Amino acid sequence: MRLSQKDGHAWSIGGRLGVLASPSTLLFLSAGWTRVSTEADLSFGWDGGDYRIKLDKEHDGGFVGAGIETQLGRGFSLRGEYRFTRLDDDNRKLTLEDNGYGYSRRVEFDRDLDVHSVRAVLVYKFGRREEPAPMK
Repeated sequence: MRLSQKDGHAWSIGGRLGVLASPSTLLFLSAGWTRVSTEADLSFGWDGGDYRIKLDKEHDGGFVGAGIETQLGRGFSLRGEYRFTRLDDDNRKLTLEDNGYGYSRRVEFDRDLDVHSVRAVLVYKFGRREEPAPMK
C-alpha cells in the first residue's frame, strides 16, 4: 500500500485578543477558521489487481494559537506564534469484489488531519517611522 499526499492552497480567517505586557509588547491569543485543499493518491494491490484511488478533498476546521509581538522601531515589529489547527477527518470505505471467486473485501481508510505550527515573522508597517510606542 502506498499513500502520497500534496497540499494545495490553504487560507485562514480569524482574530486575536491580547494584553500589553509592556508599552511595546503584546501577548495575544488567536482563533479562527481555516480551509486546506489536499491532493492524495492511495495505491495498493489485491488479488492480483492494482488499484488506485484519488482522495482529493477540501478540509475545513478551526485553529487556536498564542503569541507575542514586540515593536522594534522604525515601523518594524517581531512576532512569534504557535498555532494548532484541527481539520475535519477523512473517512473512506471501499468494497472490492472478485466475481471469479464470489467474495468481496472491504477497505477502510481513516486519517486525522491536525497541524501544529510555530512561526516567527518580521513585520513592517508602512507609514510608521516613529520609535516604539504603546501598541493599539
